Amino acid sequence: MGRGYQNATCLEGALKIKEISYMHSEGILAGELKHGPLALIDENMPVILIMTRDSLYPVRSSRLDAPPDL
Repeated sequence: MGRGYQNATCLEGALKIKEISYMHSEGILAGELKHGPLALIDENMPVILIMTRDSLYPVRSSRLDAPPDL
């Protein structure tokens, strides 16, 4: 999940995971999580997050603790 320049990092990370492990991986825009991909996530789904400490860090980190239906 990324936003702005971080989206490129997410897309590249997803590509590397696909190339190395032959597992499906997807980089998505952070704002798109609630519009589809969140329905696929449960307690058994591995998720990799890379967050930089920028002006939106407090908002993104608080979302990690939020219930999935928010």
